[in-house]
Amino acid sequence: MNIVITEQATIKLREIVFYLQSEFGNLVANKFLDNVEHQLLMIKNEYTIGKKEFKIYYSLVLVKQVKVYYKVIEDTIYVMTFFDTRQSTKRLKQILP
Repeated sequence: MNIVITEQATIKLREIVFYLQSEFGNLVANKFLDNVEHQLLMIKNEYTIGKKEFKIYYSLVLVKQVKVYYKVIEDTIYVMTFFDTRQSTKRLKQILP
């Protein structure tokens, strides 16, 4: 399987990393990025590891406050967004197409 990270997901990931760097330092931000990389490899190996949500999407908790949302089309996994779980899911429904 291939993994494609959408532009929206890239933007959200950058925002999260920037926040972590400014509030907690590079060590915490790098640890978060390592966790993201590890979780994406797990998804690549077994995409059903995530919880099925909104009919066509899967979600996986990266850390307590952040989930990754993705969908699978044929042999490609599309990472749609990284979502702060403290926000309303109504906001999430607006983000996901």
